[in-house]
Amino acid sequence: MAEIWQLLTQSPQDFKSGGIWEVIVDIHGAIMAIGLGLLVLAFVMILTVYGRFFKLFLFAAIAPISLSTFAGEPTSSTGRSFVKSYAAVCLEGAIIVLGCIIFSLFASVPPAMDASASPLAQM
Repeated sequence: MAEIWQLLTQSPQDFKSGGIWEVIVDIHGAIMAIGLGLLVLAFVMILTVYGRFFKLFLFAAIAPISLSTFAGEPTSSTGRSFVKSYAAVCLEGAIIVLGCIIFSLFASVPPAMDASASPLAQM
């Protein structure tokens, strides 16, 4: 009984020369690195989405100037290229909105689990 009590009251740093504690510290460092990496990726993703929508708003703001080039024959190619670029930017925004809608649909549905299956099979 005394040996069990000694094992239970021993600190992780002292148990087997602290080898287990070093593994725990290494795992903690790896998990922290993964968490920070995901945080940076989320920040970059948010900035990308906001940047795309800012570009869409900027295109909409300068559209009257670029569309006025359709009036003259020599400058009509500028208007056509603007319309192509504007369509591409609008499609980027539509794809982002579609992705957000699909993600919200997936996130709102609870995972399907078989109640009769064992807990280990559900993991």
